[in-house]
Amino acid sequence: MNSKYGARRYQLSALIAMGALCAVGSAQAAVSAWLPDVYYTAGTVVSYNGQNYGALVNQTDYTGTGWNPTTASLWTPVGPASGGGSTGGGSTGGGSTGGGSTGGGSTAGSASRPAS
Repeated sequence: MNSKYGARRYQLSALIAMGALCAVGSAQAAVSAWLPDVYYTAGTVVSYNGQNYGALVNQTDYTGTGWNPTTASLWTPVGPASGGGSTGGGSTGGGSTGGGSTGGGSTAGSASRPAS
């Protein structure tokens, strides 16, 4: 009798996991490219330089600050972007100010960059 319920739990767990994977795939397909001077609420997911990032806090990444999704105190990597990842960085956020000393220095710039 115990094995009957164990098998059902396993099947239910598998169905839940499959549903979660489908939801994540759908959510990633709808991710917008990050832009400076836009207000983002905590939990918002954006794409930037081929990577998806989740906002840790409510914020506006103003152009003059050099903040972008590689700033570890504001964003966390959540996986590779599918599709237009390069549109998130481009010349406005991925250049020398995006990951250099003004973009969070060696702590945020090197720790959160995806491996090439």
